Amino acid sequence: MKNTEDTQKGHFVFFGPVNAGKSSMIGYIKTHDLTDVEFANKVEKIKSRIGKYYQQRRLFSYFVDTAKDEYEKSSEAEHGDPDGTSKYVHIKDAGGYVLVDTPGGSRYVTQRYKGLSLANIGVFTIEIKQLLDLNTYKIDEKNGKYITKMKEFFCSWFIWQKLHGTKNTIILLTKYDQCNGQEDYETAKEALLNIIGEDPEHTIIPTSLDTNNRANDINVFTPLVCDWYNGKTIIQAIEEKKQYVHCNDINEGELLMFYNREYDRPILGAGKIIKWKVKSGSINTGNKITIAPVLINNSYSKVIASIKSMQDENKEAISCAFAGEIVNIALSNIVYEHKTISKDKIDISNTAIITANTSEIKMGNIIIGAIDLNNCNESEKVILFNSKVNQQINLLWFGKMLVAIVISYEREPVENKIILTLKIENKQVALPEDFMPQKTLLQFKSIDELVLPTNFDYIVEDIVE
Repeated sequence: MKNTEDTQKGHFVFFGPVNAGKSSMIGYIKTHDLTDVEFANKVEKIKSRIGKYYQQRRLFSYFVDTAKDEYEKSSEAEHGDPDGTSKYVHIKDAGGYVLVDTPGGSRYVTQRYKGLSLANIGVFTIEIKQLLDLNTYKIDEKNGKYITKMKEFFCSWFIWQKLHGTKNTIILLTKYDQCNGQEDYETAKEALLNIIGEDPEHTIIPTSLDTNNRANDINVFTPLVCDWYNGKTIIQAIEEKKQYVHCNDINEGELLMFYNREYDRPILGAGKIIKWKVKSGSINTGNKITIAPVLINNSYSKVIASIKSMQDENKEAISCAFAGEIVNIALSNIVYEHKTISKDKIDISNTAIITANTSEIKMGNIIIGAIDLNNCNESEKVILFNSKVNQQINLLWFGKMLVAIVISYEREPVENKIILTLKIENKQVALPEDFMPQKTLLQFKSIDELVLPTNFDYIVEDIVE
């Protein structure tokens, strides 16, 4: 059994628009250390599995997009499928770090938000040509195509930026080899910074891959050698940010984990497995924990259980897990109201959390929280001041975008904040008292399709039934 105490890894999520090369980049990094013979053998197995659907330009992505309905997607469009090829979150262990791939297509936002919650370091990935096209549309500020593309390209960026800031972000400008060198890179970079703003923390890297010659990359492992670029490679940036992750992990705090997904079928030797993200603290096999909310007999409640076993992303058994890590957990000795019950008797909500069994948990579908007006610009204040009771907004809860209704609105002039009480329909959330106030995000959508959603920091102060 592997003990992970001395081998903690950085977790990096790749996000951004469709067809920017996120899956390809992760696949390339993951397979870089394979010998030519090992790589060729794996490619032959991929070709055998995929058959007529194989496309050479997607070579590296096949090591990531492994679901049947992903690798069978064909693309007749010049610049790729409008919904992209990735449909799911994929988590790949690349040795010294774990890389999380997210779909860019608008149809898969649920998967994208889930992926954004699984890492503390973000890799925003956008094709240089996508930025050049956006720059062209911007000639007409009222151009509907410009606004549509802005939403398509940057919605995930604005959410990430609001939640995490920019210090823990890497920006990749991909497919550099398909553009006009420095001129196109500088134009694309200018268009990017006009949208996201200048920031000394920005790490912006031009990159490209060659599916016909995997030794021929630009700024992934091989530095771009020229007189105008003296920045980092992706791997250098990842190694640098990885140290930042370890400095900010909260292993000494109370345990808090949140739900990711349940496997479709039991894993041999482990039984029923559920994947969780460790947000803070640490956990060991044998520990007793509390899980909430769970559905039992159509009512929400909480249960106490023991950690039977844990696995990392390589399906290797581990004895402990730490803040930042993603683990597969098998449960045993599930207790509800002082009685042991079968795993099949409970339905773990996708909003569920795990905490120490000694924690006092607040659970319900009513959330009371605040937005600090000191952190809002004038246009954001207008949106808040026009908010109304019964208005529908979105609440981001540990990677799940939940629909909520405003049931109470109050302005607090002394502290200069808005108190919003929200109700979630047909679902409950839970949080230990010790973790409140807890920062999350509210998203206000405009009825005008040509207006981007507006995101606000929302500080959860209480949860009630």
